[in-house]
Amino acid sequence: MCTVEGWYEIPNAVANAMVSDNNDELEKDVKELTRTVEELRDEIKQLNNRYTVEVMIFIAIVVLLVLILRLPKIKGIIGELYVAAFLKILPKDKYTVINNLLFTWNGHSTQIDHIVVSIYGIFVIETKFYKGLIYGGENSEYWLQNIYGNKHQFRNPILQNQGHIRALKHLLHEYENITFISIIAFSSRATLHVKTESTVIHFYQLYRTIRKNKNKVITEEQVRQIHSLLIANKTKKESQRGNT
Repeated sequence: MCTVEGWYEIPNAVANAMVSDNNDELEKDVKELTRTVEELRDEIKQLNNRYTVEVMIFIAIVVLLVLILRLPKIKGIIGELYVAAFLKILPKDKYTVINNLLFTWNGHSTQIDHIVVSIYGIFVIETKFYKGLIYGGENSEYWLQNIYGNKHQFRNPILQNQGHIRALKHLLHEYENITFISIIAFSSRATLHVKTESTVIHFYQLYRTIRKNKNKVITEEQVRQIHSLLIANKTKKESQRGNT
């Protein structure tokens, strides 16, 4: 921070010297200089106050952002955006990607994080932006997240994704030969201790996992039809969301 305390004493000393010499003109100039220094000191104080307020506002914004980013819903959105970036690099002539598909089935709204439609089948991806140790089994009702001893149960994502696939099968009942591939993808901050037959991987493994499927099951024209049908049935009212 700037200070002008030292500056203020200089013109006072000079003024005293001028008074003793009876130099009215110089005394007037020095007094003017004194007023200027005082005004400058006041401006610096105001500047320092404004600086302090700006720093406090900045700190408050940072704290607020940190708290917001810790919210489960916000973390989930970040995870979905992260996965969407991975899926975007898939060859567009062979794969079409739909992110955050929300549609109504059996009287309920079903939200699917990511769907990849291709001639090799339909990949249905459930993302979990979790950290810590993850424990679970293929048919367990709940899985366990352990972060330094703090344990939290969450619904088995494999069973959750099976519900998504059932809804898709109902919607795409005209396409009998479609293969649905379930993929559960976790953040790399999660250490997986799961025993499953279904595919449970980290985000960064998605591209390779999808690309390794090479068995053609539907035509390119069917891919376009399915993609258009899913988009046509997409629910636009987010207020109706209710995950299945």
